[in-house]
Amino acid sequence: MFICQCGCNKEIPYSKWHESHPPRFIKGHNTPRGPHLNIRYSSRRVPPGGIPCACGCGAIVTEYKPGGGTRYQRAKDGKFYLPNHNPVKRGPQSHKWKGGRCKNGSGYILISVPDHRDANKDGYVLEHRYIWEMANRPLRSNEDVHHINGIKDDNRIENLVALTKSKHRSLEVKKRGGIPTTKESCRRGGKLGAKARWG
Repeated sequence: MFICQCGCNKEIPYSKWHESHPPRFIKGHNTPRGPHLNIRYSSRRVPPGGIPCACGCGAIVTEYKPGGGTRYQRAKDGKFYLPNHNPVKRGPQSHKWKGGRCKNGSGYILISVPDHRDANKDGYVLEHRYIWEMANRPLRSNEDVHHINGIKDDNRIENLVALTKSKHRSLEVKKRGGIPTTKESCRRGGKLGAKARWG
């Protein structure tokens, strides 16, 4: 017979596994669930008895919630909030702020212009489009801005030119070597593709 060492003095249910591995706690009793456990609490957890919500609403953030579910949210600065009480920080207040300028996965530069008509949900717009529009006029729906030297992050105004989408697409295709048109080149490209896929 084994007795739980958390202080509840309850008998641990027998299992064959206990013959080679003597148990110390009933399942779940080795976690800080009550004041009878003398355990040091880290700064990542709510202290015993709870703590006021950092938003200033006056509610108490407790470590355990009676019905389960999310108990609290911990911010980057170590403060504790009730669920949905932590305000979303955008712009310069965000911990991810990089001065309002970043690069996307395609290699283009994005800048923070929340009021722009082409801004995404985070308030960023492509820098080369924004620079061309500031120097000339608003772009039409069928226009793109092309980098003359092919460098995507070289957004000097003398390196930018507005083209129709079809013209811009044809220039990009020519830069990659064009589209194979003969039957032999298409057949050869298909074989190379299958070889690359199947090793």
